[in-house]
Amino acid sequence: VETVRGEIVRVSTKGHKCCGTHNKGVHLQLKTSNGTLEVHLGPEKFVKKSLTLKKGDIIVVVGSKQNFEKQTVIFARTVKKGKSVLELRKKDGTPLWKRGHHGRNI
Repeated sequence: VETVRGEIVRVSTKGHKCCGTHNKGVHLQLKTSNGTLEVHLGPEKFVKKSLTLKKGDIIVVVGSKQNFEKQTVIFARTVKKGKSVLELRKKDGTPLWKRGHHGRNI
């Protein structure tokens, strides 16, 4: 588990295995003091219900660094922006969003 602080360089949404094949996942490029990291949050519908993230925001991410599709990424457990905290996964990595039939029912 790692904690990183940085500035959002890019926010993107794309269909991705980490969020289920029918969901668009929110992905960040985060500029930290040690370089730029790819951060995977979760399904767009789940993330946007609780927190708005945009380029230039300063955030703190707690998550697990892993190799995923030939690159090192952080799967975020929590994202803190100011006083707001978005909980995405349990400590064991289990997603907090509902994963219904084909990833629906978020």
